[in-house]
Amino acid sequence: MSYMTNALNFPQILETGDIMETYIILVNVSGAPMADFDPEHSLATLENTKKALEEVGGKMLHIWMILGRFDHCLVVEVPNSKAITAFVSMLPGHFNTETLTAFSMEAEDPEIAENAKKIRAIIGK
Repeated sequence: MSYMTNALNFPQILETGDIMETYIILVNVSGAPMADFDPEHSLATLENTKKALEEVGGKMLHIWMILGRFDHCLVVEVPNSKAITAFVSMLPGHFNTETLTAFSMEAEDPEIAENAKKIRAIIGK
């Protein structure tokens, strides 16, 4: 699908370093009702989405179908904010998104990292 192949117009976003930024993308799919759902088209869209993300130097960490205000939740890593902007702008027009920046507690502050370990011990993770 051609709507996801224009990432190459953003060569500056491929300036990857060791650190990737994490984003959560909440997605609403508008358009056809679920009665018209086509699994094969959905899988093709998912594959094209992954390819578009790779074109901007990113990778998909998780994708979930969710209940509530949004239909899907994607967790992705990309090199920088230019890359996430390019990726989200390549999504099909029938996707409405909200993009959130996610920060690792451990990466930001040693004190927060210690508290995160305590929290994980309490919740058993």
